[in-house]
Amino acid sequence: MIRILLVVCTLVLLLVLFFSYRKASDPVKIAPEESFMEGVNMIHVRSNKLDWSANASKVSFHRNDSRSSITDIFFRSDTNELSASSDTGTYDLSSDELILNRNVRARKEDMTIFTENVKWDPAMSSLSTDEPVEIKGSHFTLKGMGLLIDENGDLTISSDVRAFIEQ
Repeated sequence: MIRILLVVCTLVLLLVLFFSYRKASDPVKIAPEESFMEGVNMIHVRSNKLDWSANASKVSFHRNDSRSSITDIFFRSDTNELSASSDTGTYDLSSDELILNRNVRARKEDMTIFTENVKWDPAMSSLSTDEPVEIKGSHFTLKGMGLLIDENGDLTISSDVRAFIEQ
């Protein structure tokens, strides 16, 4: 009787181990609009040095798409000494491009930049937009169309530049 009970227990244990191992080795499948992560920290390293990082409250993944949707994002580039935040964004897994949308606020030194869309290009270490921009400093406001902050941290407004000096 004890032998039969021992054989049955051994078989049950082997079946449990077999099915547990099989479930753990199955590939992860992403279902449309059902897969997401909350409280995400993204870190991008280039040549063993932190290039940029981002925090997001939620990242959603889409089937057959290398882009993921981001909600409530804060971005920081140590290379350019700038930071930016926005309500929404998109991260392209294939190119590492990060696009910030809706209510974008960027900080560069003592300036705050306001616009609706910006794109971070990691290959060029640049932040750019073709949208209208407003830049506020301690005693000035600049408005114009388009913006580029290059890898050296130099800021350029593309066109229609207007300056307002406060005294």
